[in-house]
Amino acid sequence: YITGESYAGIYIPFLTEKLVKAPLSGVELKGFAIGNPFTDEAIDSNSQMDYDYNHGLISIESYKAIQKSCQNKVLAQCLYYDRCSDDCGKALDEANAEANTTYLDPYYLVGDKCVLDDQITTLQYHYVRPLHRGTVGPCSANFATTYLSQENVQQAIHAFENTTISWSQCNFNISEIYSRTYSALPKYPTILSAGLKALIYSGDVDSVVNFIGTQRWLTTDGLNLTVKDKWHAWFGPDKQLAGYTERYTNLTFTTIKGAGHMVPAVRPLHGLYLFECFIYGEQACKNFDYPKDELEYVSGAEPDYFDDDSSVSFTVYLYIAAAAVLAVIVGGVWWQRISRRKTAYVELKSGATTYQTQP
Repeated sequence: YITGESYAGIYIPFLTEKLVKAPLSGVELKGFAIGNPFTDEAIDSNSQMDYDYNHGLISIESYKAIQKSCQNKVLAQCLYYDRCSDDCGKALDEANAEANTTYLDPYYLVGDKCVLDDQITTLQYHYVRPLHRGTVGPCSANFATTYLSQENVQQAIHAFENTTISWSQCNFNISEIYSRTYSALPKYPTILSAGLKALIYSGDVDSVVNFIGTQRWLTTDGLNLTVKDKWHAWFGPDKQLAGYTERYTNLTFTTIKGAGHMVPAVRPLHGLYLFECFIYGEQACKNFDYPKDELEYVSGAEPDYFDDDSSVSFTVYLYIAAAAVLAVIVGGVWWQRISRRKTAYVELKSGATTYQTQP
């Protein structure tokens, strides 16, 4: 199986077509899966403002202005390359200003934005605020930058000799001279006709390579695939609604609720379940065992996994609670005894007779 996400929407169809036309000996290609796939620049980019408007990021006035000023234009030329008309560019700039995109993560809209200022704070932040299991925090890229910029790390991975550079997850020196990308859509007829298993999946809170554009190139604006199984919800092993799915001829499209651009990073359980059902089949994966945590227990799943830290914490809290209850009981008994002594003393004084000595 060949899998990937994001720009893999370009290179996986190209690679898969190559393997279909010129198979490698000893390699039995079964299928491919691509998450939030950047596939066709025009279709994908033109869906971004539709997504932003429908998710409450921009006003209806800005949305109508974009529809009026940017008709028949490839918005990628404005969003990424600054090559568009003044009217369209102005409408997009105003919309982005409304969305305040500097302070949100467009690849994971429901996540936080990293607000760290320097590398020292970056290193400290990780220890001060531990993350819930299976969640990638907003500053993960900062942590990676700090780690991969260290001289000993670069030497250990043989990145450079006798020099150290500041690592960046996006090298703009390269992207600025990257002037053209080809659509991957022409590759699909060949690879889908080869009988391969195919999965296209989308985290539904990624605004950049969003599910709207993906659905468009799968259907009316691109491949025009025929629906075999209509749109319906699917559920994870935790009994929670995990997203929606629709099966076309030789391809399945699935959304993952609450996931961003990198599905397994923020929805690891549902991501794992999705992949294993894709590879082994739905009936087989229903019989697999999956890890469960406290949150799944609250939501209705049976708990069979608690980490050591959680168990220790629970035991400590149990002892503290027991000690507190014991202290209350002892205090109550002591207070009752004191109260009884005071009451008896008052009654004795009030019932006493005064005697006088006769001279």
